[in-house]
Amino acid sequence: MQISTIILTFRWPILAKSLRSERAWSGSSTSGLIAPTSWCMKWPPASGNPSGDRGARGDVAMRFKQITLENLCERVVVGHVGPSSKYRDPAGVPFLMGKNIGPGLLKLKRLERVSRAFHEREVKSQLHPGDIVVVRIGESGQAALIPEDIPEANCSGLVIIKKPLEMVHPPYLIHYLNSPLGRAASLREAKGSTRSTLNTSSISQASIPLPPLGEQRRIAAILDRADQVVCFQREAVSIQATFSRCLFVDLFGDPRSMPRI
Repeated sequence: MQISTIILTFRWPILAKSLRSERAWSGSSTSGLIAPTSWCMKWPPASGNPSGDRGARGDVAMRFKQITLENLCERVVVGHVGPSSKYRDPAGVPFLMGKNIGPGLLKLKRLERVSRAFHEREVKSQLHPGDIVVVRIGESGQAALIPEDIPEANCSGLVIIKKPLEMVHPPYLIHYLNSPLGRAASLREAKGSTRSTLNTSSISQASIPLPPLGEQRRIAAILDRADQVVCFQREAVSIQATFSRCLFVDLFGDPRSMPRI
């Protein structure tokens, strides 16, 4: 099994265990990545419930206080709703859609842009650094942060968590929203039989376990390191595949240029 597969398997149990009755592991160091196998190997629970132990109301048993998402930010709004193709402008303002949002990352290779006039008119769907965007339709619940190098943007088909308050560490909030625990909470009232549509009021009322800021940073740092390892491992696999192809061509020639027998 590849390292990336192992880490992707264990990253959410690490988060869940950190938020429940025990720490993911003892100490404050973030250098370690593999949690104790005594509980990791038991994931998911025998019942098949990805959220782990639940109380009488079906809520995940957390050791930290839970606060609704709407109380952790300035406001939660939905991006532009309706046709926008006629406002496209190759030299305009970045326009993010569901296809541009991955779990914890922005995918900007197919980035659309809209006119300055459209952007200035659609104030509610304007994006600024520090805002968090969540996919509404399709891959509902996937969340990512708007970075400092995108000073302004607009969006469609996304829920916007505007200006998270100082009590919450944005990377921690994004990791939680992208976890099975967070997605289950935000999609509880999702609509649609085949393609779930995220309900804005549902995600606003989603309960977020809120450790102290130091603990939030610790959890986010552990998961960030796990993501880095996965990224490096995938890049190494890609380089290895490219090297293997080049070596084959160098030894035997390019099969595309060889005559057919």
